[in-house]
Amino acid sequence: MCKKSRHQKNQERFNQLLDSTTETTISRADLFTKLDNQGNTFSDVEKYAFKKSNEEFIDFTCFERVITSKDAQPSKFKRILYSIADLVISRKQRIKIHSKINEQLWKPPPVFMTLLTAFQIGVFFYFYATVEKSTLFNFCGGCGDNETPFIFQPKHKHQLWRFFTHCFVHAGIDHLSKNMICQIIIGIPLEVAHRITKIGPLFILGVTCSAITMFARNPNGPFLGASGGDYALLFAHVSNLILNWKDMPYRRVQAFLVTSYVLSDFVEDSYSIVKYKVSRIAHGAHLNSAITGLIYGFFVLYYVEKSWSWKLVRYTILTAYLVYQTFSNRIESIDLFILRNMCSQTSKTTNREKFEQLLQNQDETTIPLSQIPKRIEDRGNFLTEKQKTALKSAKYEHVDFVCFETIITSKKAQSSRFKRILYNIADLVISRNERSKIHSEIDNNLWRFPPIFMLLITVIQIVIHFYYQFNNDNSTILDQCAFDPEKRKEIWRFLTHSLLHHGIDHLAKNMVAQIFIGIPLEIAHRITKIGPIYVLGIICTAIMNHAIYPEVHSVGASCGDYALVFVHVSNLILHWSQIPYHKTQALILFIYVGSDFTDLFYRFASTEEVEIAHFAHFAAAIIGLLYGFFILYYVKKGILWSILRVVSLLSYILAVLYACVYAYNTNIEEIFAKEHRDQL
Repeated sequence: MCKKSRHQKNQERFNQLLDSTTETTISRADLFTKLDNQGNTFSDVEKYAFKKSNEEFIDFTCFERVITSKDAQPSKFKRILYSIADLVISRKQRIKIHSKINEQLWKPPPVFMTLLTAFQIGVFFYFYATVEKSTLFNFCGGCGDNETPFIFQPKHKHQLWRFFTHCFVHAGIDHLSKNMICQIIIGIPLEVAHRITKIGPLFILGVTCSAITMFARNPNGPFLGASGGDYALLFAHVSNLILNWKDMPYRRVQAFLVTSYVLSDFVEDSYSIVKYKVSRIAHGAHLNSAITGLIYGFFVLYYVEKSWSWKLVRYTILTAYLVYQTFSNRIESIDLFILRNMCSQTSKTTNREKFEQLLQNQDETTIPLSQIPKRIEDRGNFLTEKQKTALKSAKYEHVDFVCFETIITSKKAQSSRFKRILYNIADLVISRNERSKIHSEIDNNLWRFPPIFMLLITVIQIVIHFYYQFNNDNSTILDQCAFDPEKRKEIWRFLTHSLLHHGIDHLAKNMVAQIFIGIPLEIAHRITKIGPIYVLGIICTAIMNHAIYPEVHSVGASCGDYALVFVHVSNLILHWSQIPYHKTQALILFIYVGSDFTDLFYRFASTEEVEIAHFAHFAAAIIGLLYGFFILYYVKKGILWSILRVVSLLSYILAVLYACVYAYNTNIEEIFAKEHRDQL
């Protein structure tokens, strides 16, 4: 026979208090009377808990909430466990979590996190007491000459246990103390609430993934500490804060403490860089563990069927995690994080300074080709081996600064394969004259992330489209995202309509533009410049299209894609002869734009309804041209180009004014006239 759950037992006890099977509630007065008559089935503390409640009528949910509360537990130990678990769960989760705690046969304390913390303390002070050391704050037990089987060393990577056991070793009492705080304040309550069977694997997964990430990025460096597991625990709790923000106790205090904990790493690392000129914290490993914890929280610990939007959030996060892991082996170490950029003027040598170090005196401006190998050997210790090889193979008679910068920022001078891939992709949409500048910007971009914005936008659009196709209840997505003129006050619709597409051909065409134009543009100019033009193209053209066609519903990301396409067109116009494969690119863009007009002519010929918003595409094209001329590719080429830019800007302003005037004088009046006729 199957054992009854705590929930089933509570249901039976509640049914005993009802007068008939049709009743669902019981009044407060009747409850006290029946509790006295059925005293053998309820303990004194349970009776006290019911008397303490202020509910006039008690249904089963209220009954179960009271019967599983701390006040209704006869065991002091159980009340302590309930109090600890309540720190990391929402009020709605208490009935379920309290029932699980009550069903545990042993009702043990959080053994895993307690023993783990005790073992870490023991390892640290064992080495502190037995080996030569300096102070508690800079002592690293098991490091250097006192190597142990615990610490992760790349030369011992075949010893797989080191990918986990490095969490037992810490570099200083401050390192140990911080991890202990997280394990005690977050880990122990999580283990009480969700048991060792869920929290143990999460901690191990965070520790192991962080070690793998750091080994992939820095194959020659050791790694130690339990921060990876602690970040996984911390952000598993963050996922619960996100899902159940309104029901979490002390939610603002918890959010503040989590933020302070994360920021303390950057403060500590800043001090280390300023004082010792070295970073001690593996921010890349922490980021990986944080993402692992978020996904574990969304998919395992707190998976709830809320709505299609929460499903979309979960699968978007999972996709982002997989994309991040795919590229993690190619992303170089980001240990110095933002502070390295802040200190770049003192710690990083610019290309101009590198070139000046190769010159013999201040009057010299070029280096003869015959002297380059000798000067590199004598003074080129700041150059990588790839850069030295590229300079030695230069074909110039004399190398000036422009030639020098072109060579050391070229693809063949890069030691990272991932960076060479980024250079190749960016070169598709930039001129040859811009390569040194763009390559340097990619090199100075500390994160060196793949084009996350365009990738995520494309993935979200694909997921929503196929979810919409295969889900029977698809009206929710349309109601929430599509642009509906009657719901235009819901301003997010001016943007979210870009997530929906009318057919696989519509989706495929937009994907082509985002992959072959958007991704190279984002690599070359970063998300800070390409993200705004994509969003601007979608929102502005939606507003203008609504001004001219106030009754038309809108879906699709074509306007954002047209803005991206014509940003690149502006570059083709400005740097025609310097763009690689410029004639081929112009032909492809002409075919892309012409395909819309082909569809237009076909529908006119077949008397079908036109479904493409050509005016919106035209407006997006103007926005893209203006953005390219005025922001991305602004160059001083003389009076002709200045006139062209001014004419472009005036054309756009006139188009907007025409849209507003046309809408006011035509469509709005027709709509009012139609409503008046209907009333008559």
